[in-house]
Amino acid sequence: FRLIAREKITAPAWWLVYFRSCRPELLGLTMGPAIAAWLSHHSEIAEWTRWPSWFALLGIFFLHTAAFLWNDVQDHVLGFDRESRRRGSQVIQKGWVTAAAMKKWAWLNFALAIAFGVPAFLNAPVQLAAVCAIALVCLVILFSNRGTRWGFSDLALVLLFGPLLVAGISLASFGTYSARDVALGLALGTLAVWVLQARKFEHLFRSKAEGSHTFLAYWDFDFARRLWLFEGSLFF
Repeated sequence: FRLIAREKITAPAWWLVYFRSCRPELLGLTMGPAIAAWLSHHSEIAEWTRWPSWFALLGIFFLHTAAFLWNDVQDHVLGFDRESRRRGSQVIQKGWVTAAAMKKWAWLNFALAIAFGVPAFLNAPVQLAAVCAIALVCLVILFSNRGTRWGFSDLALVLLFGPLLVAGISLASFGTYSARDVALGLALGTLAVWVLQARKFEHLFRSKAEGSHTFLAYWDFDFARRLWLFEGSLFF
């Protein structure tokens, strides 16, 4: 029965499914800080035309896509996407692609991120190794869901979408970074988490607190709303 139902589903072209699954509405959270890092180094505009800058940007795109593809697979396997029809890209739920195929897409995009990221990594290997090590710690915190009640997961997201991303792009593109890049990253990272939390408010209180990956779920709605507004003010 499932095979018959699957065959009757008309799926768009593969590249449209891929574009939908890479969550284009959220590309600004990753590509935005990367481009902002370029703009903050306006005195080094000639460096933009060199290959490390574009390799780093492509690496960020494929890493962004891999992360959201994997997130869609996990939401499907754990059943979180059934709690909200607006959660994720919905390409699995619509029958356009299987979870197994999307998992392969995630690994392929991760491999492409490494392929484009390693050449840019050689522009400042020591500093970028430190950035990658801190990013790995942040990912461990997110996947293990440790310290969520105290906001550790949110802090990890701030670092990943903010200072680590901006400083990493600056190092990969120009071989250096400054305190201004860190400050810019903190502002953009705070904004990214604020946007992600706003999107989660729709289904935040339908899920168990320990599965939400955000400390807002541990508070009542009114207090969580005030915390969210306060976090938004930190961006400025």
